[in-house]
Amino acid sequence: ASVLAASVLAASVLAASASERREKGKRVAVRPPPSGLPSGLPSGATTNPLSSRGESPAFSRVRAQPYGVLGQQLTRRKVFATHAPEPAAVPGCCFVDPAGLHHIQPPGGPSEAGGAAGAIYRSIGISKDASFPADVIQAVKKTGDAKYHRYAKEATGETVHVIHVVGPDLRKDFDPEGAPGVDFTRAQAVTALSRAYGSILAQFLASGQPTLRLLPVSGGIFAGTFLDEIPALTWEALQAGFGQLSSEEQFSLTAKEVDMCIFAEKELPMFHASGFIAGPPTALSFMQGIKTRPFGVLGQQMTLTKDFLTHAPEPAAVPGCCFVDPA
Repeated sequence: ASVLAASVLAASVLAASASERREKGKRVAVRPPPSGLPSGLPSGATTNPLSSRGESPAFSRVRAQPYGVLGQQLTRRKVFATHAPEPAAVPGCCFVDPAGLHHIQPPGGPSEAGGAAGAIYRSIGISKDASFPADVIQAVKKTGDAKYHRYAKEATGETVHVIHVVGPDLRKDFDPEGAPGVDFTRAQAVTALSRAYGSILAQFLASGQPTLRLLPVSGGIFAGTFLDEIPALTWEALQAGFGQLSSEEQFSLTAKEVDMCIFAEKELPMFHASGFIAGPPTALSFMQGIKTRPFGVLGQQMTLTKDFLTHAPEPAAVPGCCFVDPA
C-alpha cells in the first residue's frame, strides 16, 4: 500500500511540476498571488494560489514545524522554547545552514559568523574554526550554491548532517554588476530563491539521509521589502526548485520527510496559509480541537426547564464511539 501511495504521489508531483515549467531554457512560471487574505495575517502577506484552490501542489507534504532547525522556537512573548531535539540527536536528520558567502570563502570562516549561522556553528562545534571544510569551500562559490557535509561533534562524538547554502540577499540590487538601484522584482526573487532550494534538495538526496529540516532561505533581515511575502515566496520557490530536479530525483524525494522549520511563532499562520501543512499537534492545538456538545455521554440533554431531550444516539449505536464513565 505504501508503494502504491508513493507511486500515486510521484505521479501527481511530476504532473504538477511539468505544468509549472515552460520550454527548456526559460524561467519557471510563477502564478501571481491572490488578492484575498485570511484573517489575522499582516498587511502585504499573501496566501498560496495553489493551496487556496485546493489543488495538489508538488510539495503538499512539507510540514511547517513550530521550531527552527535547532529545535527552538521564539514565542510571541519573546521567550525561547524547545520543541524538538537538536538535529544531532535525531538519527538521519539533515538540516540547512543559511550561510553567508563571505564566511564560506576565505579569508572568512565559521568563527566570524553571527545570527542564525553563528548559533548553528556553535551547535555543531565549528564556531571557533578559521575556515570551512575544503569540499564546502570548493562547492559554494556563488549565490544559490549548496553543499552537504557530515561533521563529527568533538564534545559528544555525534554525527551532524549539514547543508550549507547561500541564499540571495533580497535587500540588494538584482544585478550587482549592472545598473545600480535596480531592485529584485517578485518573479526575480522567486527565481533566485528557487535555485537555492533546488541546490538544497539535490544535496539532501546526495546526503542519503531520510529527514530534512529546511528553513525559509533569505528570511528575516535578508528579505528586504519582501518580508511579509516570504511565506508565499518560499512555497513557490520550493516548488520551482523541486521542478529543477530530474524525474528520478523527484520520485526519490517522495519517500523522504521534509520539514519547513519556522523559528518565530508569530510567522507560523502565514506559512500555513501559503500551503505548508501543520506539523505534529501541540497541547494547545489539541485543546482547541475539542468540541463542546449539547448533550451528555448517553446523548441526552437536560434543558433549562428540567426536561430531557435526546440530541444524539447512545454510544452503542455509534460505530467506534468510546465514552467516559465517572465511576
